[in-house]
Amino acid sequence: MEKIKSIDELRKLKEQSQAFLKTRQKDVKVKIYISVDQEENTNGSRDVLLATLDELQKRDFSDFQIIERGPIGSDIKGPFMAIERDGKFIYYSNITPNMAREIIASHAIKGQIVSDWASKRGNL
Repeated sequence: MEKIKSIDELRKLKEQSQAFLKTRQKDVKVKIYISVDQEENTNGSRDVLLATLDELQKRDFSDFQIIERGPIGSDIKGPFMAIERDGKFIYYSNITPNMAREIIASHAIKGQIVSDWASKRGNL
């Protein structure tokens, strides 16, 4: 995790955190699960979370909920993201912040699975 170097960076982190909290407090159509395991954090899960929050800030939050998860098994490598729409889960593993942005834009918002990156289907 990088150090915060300016008051602007701190404000941006505060805005992202507040937006994140809003997404956890309502009924939603799409749930976004993101790994936040301490070990995976060194591999970029925090950056994936921040990229996801940033992408969602550009859009309407009313249909989204972000849920932090720990590791879910040896077949899903982190950082991972799972999108739940209509009770169906699609998993994406070993994702980068840029991949997270595209997954949000394509799958979470438009409902189009990013097949090249999807690693598993099923329940969480």
